[in-house]
Amino acid sequence: MITEAYIKGRCDYGIGKYAVVIVQGGELVHKIAYKVGKEFPFGGQTYVADQYNCEIVAACYAANWCKSNGVKALNIYANTTTCQKWYGNREFPDERELGNTFNEYAKDIDVYSEYIPKKDLNEFNVIVNKLAEKA
Repeated sequence: MITEAYIKGRCDYGIGKYAVVIVQGGELVHKIAYKVGKEFPFGGQTYVADQYNCEIVAACYAANWCKSNGVKALNIYANTTTCQKWYGNREFPDERELGNTFNEYAKDIDVYSEYIPKKDLNEFNVIVNKLAEKA
């Protein structure tokens, strides 16, 4: 069974937010949202909060959840085409050190990625967008 993760990263006025919704068999099994400051620690380093970094952290969280729960296949739904490409081929730009962190978290997991527009009315996309707004 492929586990699905709907992720959202955003940055509003220097405050980073990210949310993750984990779905298995069409059922929501886990959700989480965080708010971080202009700079935030993750994986032993400090990063600047921007949309991309917050979204990559959300993907790291999803991959880590999968690893902790014995999941071997993950489909990430992201609403930025740039990040969506990064997850699928795992080729993050050099300046995105978080890409290496994601690759570590996702080690031994088959990761697929699909673009899903923010305004898509899929119930899980709506949930993740609302979680990120409220974070």
